[in-house]
Amino acid sequence: MQAPWLSGTYTTAVFSAAKTASLALVLLMATNAHAVSGSATANGARADQLKQIQTKTTFRNGRTLVNTGVGFVLGNLFFTVNHNLDPGYRVTHYNTQSYLANVPVEAIAIDATNDLAVIRIPQILCATWCNRLLIPDASNIGLQQRVEWLGKGKAPQGWQQAEVLSLTKREAAPATRPASTACQRGLVVEVTQPFQPGTSGTAVWDAQTHQLLGMAQGSYERANGANSGYFKPLACIIEHLQRHGLSN
Repeated sequence: MQAPWLSGTYTTAVFSAAKTASLALVLLMATNAHAVSGSATANGARADQLKQIQTKTTFRNGRTLVNTGVGFVLGNLFFTVNHNLDPGYRVTHYNTQSYLANVPVEAIAIDATNDLAVIRIPQILCATWCNRLLIPDASNIGLQQRVEWLGKGKAPQGWQQAEVLSLTKREAAPATRPASTACQRGLVVEVTQPFQPGTSGTAVWDAQTHQLLGMAQGSYERANGANSGYFKPLACIIEHLQRHGLSN
């Protein structure tokens, strides 16, 4: 069933890339977000998968900016959004360098269209960052399915929940489509709550089973202020890995 406010008039879907210059995570609860009552142990284990990535941009005039984003670890691979590595400034001359815990890193697989990037975790970090988690099979994503993610705050206060609205084109006004496991280029899963700036790249899980569903990418801005978020489904992440011959 379609959410009551889904039929409202959309502005042009604005890709509000979730990025921030802050070097520390601060608590910023999403409006109307629901508290999560999951197992503290399970939530803590999932929170441990999430890590910060920082990208330093140096412009031709010597000015520098540092953006901080998020990603998650499966095995020895770090998954995040491409715009955390390349902020896409509207200038032609600048250089970027990304860091995990102050260690310089480079992506081993990038898909700019689907806004995905994969980094192999440096050996110096692997002892504390790498885990034994394998990439799960993609599961079906249904309308009104409840999802959750860790927002800008530490567990348990930072956990946020929302419901799936539809599959939608990122570049156009959202259209109501049934959700599925298929990775269709340019499509993302729309949810009832926006992802706050600085949370791009965080993992999105099923709120009941805690199964990984995808990766947060950004938000849609609406004329009536009832903004929504969108994430890239796991099927697209798996397809991205397969195209580059990667596994964890």
